[in-house]
Amino acid sequence: MNTYSNTIDQIQVDLIESSQKNAPTVVLIMGIDEHESVLSRARKQQCPSFHLVSLSHFNWDQDLSPWPSKSIIYPNDDFAGKANQFLKTIETKIKDWVDSLLPVEAGPWIIAGYSMGGLFAMYCPYRSSLFTNVCCVSGSVWYPDFESFATTETMIKKPKSVYFSLGRKEIQERNPYLQTTGKIMESLEEDYKKKGIETTMVWNNGNHFTDPVGRMVDALIWTLHQI
Repeated sequence: MNTYSNTIDQIQVDLIESSQKNAPTVVLIMGIDEHESVLSRARKQQCPSFHLVSLSHFNWDQDLSPWPSKSIIYPNDDFAGKANQFLKTIETKIKDWVDSLLPVEAGPWIIAGYSMGGLFAMYCPYRSSLFTNVCCVSGSVWYPDFESFATTETMIKKPKSVYFSLGRKEIQERNPYLQTTGKIMESLEEDYKKKGIETTMVWNNGNHFTDPVGRMVDALIWTLHQI
């Protein structure tokens, strides 16, 4: 198993190549250095093989927010709305670097994100044709105006599947925006199913910080069986 690292436009990119040449490529956006735990847990749970591209050490709020917004969670939130630029870097510079290292037989690309990474993952099909499947794990779909955007905008490329998951306690937060997350996910699940996208919504025990690695592995296992 070959591993490679690079810094591209101030984004730390870690590539872990699968021994299966034609495996799909998962772009993972979650906590710093959690990609190794995801890989380890995936192997233990007999997850289908995948090449892993982990993105980290960038500005979480600025780069993953689809458009500018006021502070929602903390006073120092910095939702600058730079998701389009971040996505362009993935589509061009990061993909070019990954393609230069992986076998030509490598399979389709999947986007998988946690929290704001999940919001970004769900935003991608509306602005890109790169990804065939989406994992939105505890995704920040509460983001202002995202539900109306997602249900009225046309996707550039409909994904084969979308996986949503959320902790049951996440909708019990005091913040009114966070309280809407479950209803929005269920609304999007219904909308995507009507549009012919294989979609599932999974409820997990715990809050936003409960076993993110396990939740992500569950998402990948389901998604990789939809390829």
